[in-house]
This record gives sequence, C-alpha cells and structure tokens, in this order.
Amino acid sequence: MADKKESRRTGLGPFSYMGVEPSAPSQFFSADRAPTTDDYANHNVGAIWLDLSPVAPVNAMYWCLIQKDNNIATWLKLGTTGIKEVTADSGITVVPDGAENINMPGGTNLTTVGSTNTLTINTDLDTVADTYTTDSGNATPSGGELNVSGGASVATSGAGDTVTVAIDGDTIAEDFITDSGTANPSGGVLNILSGFGAATSAAGKTVTIAQTGVTIDTFETDSGNATPVNGIVEMLGGNNIDTSGAGDTVTIDTHNLGEGVVTSDGAGVFSVPVSEDGQLIIGATGGVVQWKPLTAGAGITITNAANSVTISSILSSPTSISNFKAYLSADIIDAGPGLQTIEFDQTLWDLGSTFNTSTGVFVAPVRGIYYFVGNVLISRWSSNNTGTWIQTTGVYQQTNQQCNINLNAIAYIDGGVRKASSISGTTALLDAGDTAYFRAGYGTTSKFDFIAGASNDLQTWFTGCLLAEF
Repeated sequence: MADKKESRRTGLGPFSYMGVEPSAPSQFFSADRAPTTDDYANHNVGAIWLDLSPVAPVNAMYWCLIQKDNNIATWLKLGTTGIKEVTADSGITVVPDGAENINMPGGTNLTTVGSTNTLTINTDLDTVADTYTTDSGNATPSGGELNVSGGASVATSGAGDTVTVAIDGDTIAEDFITDSGTANPSGGVLNILSGFGAATSAAGKTVTIAQTGVTIDTFETDSGNATPVNGIVEMLGGNNIDTSGAGDTVTIDTHNLGEGVVTSDGAGVFSVPVSEDGQLIIGATGGVVQWKPLTAGAGITITNAANSVTISSILSSPTSISNFKAYLSADIIDAGPGLQTIEFDQTLWDLGSTFNTSTGVFVAPVRGIYYFVGNVLISRWSSNNTGTWIQTTGVYQQTNQQCNINLNAIAYIDGGVRKASSISGTTALLDAGDTAYFRAGYGTTSKFDFIAGASNDLQTWFTGCLLAEF
C-alpha cells in the first residue's frame, strides 16, 4: 500500500491541492549530487532539490519529488541545458540514462575520446587509408571517393566492393605464332631463341634476329652447281625458257607464251603455230607435227569449240529399257463397224512399264527407233474393204497399211464360221511421249469379231521394243 501520509501534498507545494491552505512553505534542499530513489525519508511530495555537483550543467539542475510510495522516491527533473536525446543515422533515438549519460563508443575501425566539452572520433591506425601510393606519385581521396582509372591498354571496372583491372583486348599479345606452333609467356617472359644459321640478341626494347656464319653457299642443279656472290644467285633461263622474279617468287616459263607449243624430236626443239578451235596436234611419220581437226566417220558427228572437241554417234545402243508383248485375253464380239483400235488387256511382259492395258496404247519413254509387230484373228466379216494398221503419233506420224489384203482370199472355215488372220509390222522414229497402237477395220456398216485364242495359242497380240536411242 502507498504511504498516503508521506505522499500528502502541502498547501505551499507546487503540487498542492486547489483550495488547501498552506501550512508551511515547500521543502528545499541542495547537495553536490542528484537525488536518487532512496531519497524519500524526511522529504515530502513537492520538495525541491538543487543539484550542485561538479558534473551538473551550468546554472545547476532542479528536481522535484512527485511520489514516495513504498519507500521509493520518484524525482522529476525540472530544468536543464544538457542533451536530451541523440538521433543516429540508423537505429533508434538515443536518450540519456538515469545518470543523464549518453555513451558514445566507437565501432569497427573507429575510436572515440572525450576531453572536457570535446568528443573526438578517430579511425584506428592503419585500418582506413587516406593516401594511396602508386609506382609514381600518390592519390588522396576527395569527398570520400578515390578514382581508380585505367591507362594505356588497361581498363578498370567496379562492381560491389571489387575493382577489376584488365588489359584491353588485342593490345598485349598472349600467344606468339611462328611458322610452326605458338608460344605463351611464362612468368611474364617469352624466350626468343634462334635456329640453325641465325642468332637473336636484345637491347632495350628491341630484339634482333641476325644470320650467323652458317649460310647457303651452293645450289645444286641438274648439271653443275652455282655459288652465291654477295648473297645473290642468278637464275637464268635457257633455250625457249624465261625466268622472272617478283618479291620472294621466281617464275620459270616457256619463251613467247601463247604463240604455240614447243615439242622436241631427234633434230632439236621447234615450235608449232597457234591452233584453231577444235584442232589437235597430229604427227606424221618422218614429218613435222601439225594442228589438224578430227574427221568424222559414218554414224559419227564431231563438234569443235574453243578448247574442246565433242564426238558423238548419231545412233547409240539403248540406255533405257522398253520391251513389251500384249495380248487379247478374251474375244471381242460385234466389234466395229469401221476402223477399231484393239485394246489388248494383258501383257506377257512390259519392261519399262510403257504399255497401257486399259487403252491398248504404247507410250515411247525416249527418242529413238522402235520396232512393232502385231497379229489379229477376225471372224464374221461381210466386206472386202479390210486392212490392219500400226498407227503412230508425233512429228514422224505414220500409218502402216502393207497388210491391207482381201481376207476372203485367205479365209478358212472353222466350225462353220469364216476366219482369217492378218499380221502387220513396222519400224518407227518416235520422240519421247509419242504413241503407237494396233488397229483393224473391216467395212463401214457391218460388225465383226476379234478372236483371242487359247492361252497357249495366242491369236491376237501386239509387241514392240526400242532398237536404238539418240
């Protein structure tokens, strides 16, 4: 419980109750120290305390007792000219402790020193540099900043707490390429050594490569040898030969280049005049070689052009495959009247896939000479106006009618039915894509039959092949 008696307020005290008559003036004390929580005895609430201690601020410091419950005194500071709080760059605001002290210790690489009314903040010795010494001269930070700049062939860059110093690309060699292989410096040193007949020396920033006493002193040829004079060997031409030099190159060439060719026989060296397009050098027994064109023989063509001769045959053996034999697998009853294309619906073979069994038409795969032959067995015709054809299309279109014969003359009776067989054959010049087919026609009004024959005795068929390709 609070000591109500001790905590009562007097009428003259600054914290007295309104309307209370003062019984005595406020208590007043002075001492060379500040009051504490133990200063409650013999002090009433409202008492004034003057701190006259040497550490007190100028004009002293006043305290007022505002509570003394449970033998604990609570004093309120009434006035001061000292520091009340300190605000830092980061963290919370710093306020004095009960003894009105604010400690100001140093941090990393910093120390603080107090003297009278002065607080000194110093960096620890050798922890933060204020001067940077280089190979030549030194630099001092300005405004807390020190520029680290590159120089000739050197660049600097910064990121985070790192400064990178690098060599600019292509300014200092890392590899040294020789005629064979490469060399890399080791420990900043590159050895430049000589080889056979040479010596190297260095002075200042110069490396000198010089010839030693070992030199090439003889050049062997097909016959004899040559020795340099003052380091020079002359390379002269001979009969119909010229030499020339440019830079590090010696060129050896025939004399009068472009005026002909040079040939040799037992009598020596001589020239042949310039040729014409398509001519070749052709020799003659006991005579002089000459430029002459080739002569074409039968079935051969020769085409002359600049630096070329083309020899070709008018006809050549086929390089494409085209060979077929088609037949009629079943009788065609009541064909006609008039001219009919026989639609051979089956093949014994069709090398090259050139015959169409749906239409009975052959299609030439390449330009060439083709041979065709076909046969048909006819029955029940009523007119002598008859014939068989092998028809072709294209630029060289032709119709073969050499079998336009009187069927009555060759007819025979088979089971009471008159029949006749007719065959046609021809050669034809066809371009690729031209066609050939077998046709038969008997009268203009009557109909007739095409007889297929048995499988082992074909009566109506058509065959052809490629003879020559060109």
